[in-house]
Amino acid sequence: GTVDDIRASREVRDAYLGDPA
Repeated sequence: GTVDDIRASREVRDAYLGDPA
């Protein structure tokens, strides 16, 4: 779903940036 995709994307981006958003 869209929400799940957004959550997954945020998790991946946060991990890449190393910042706990």
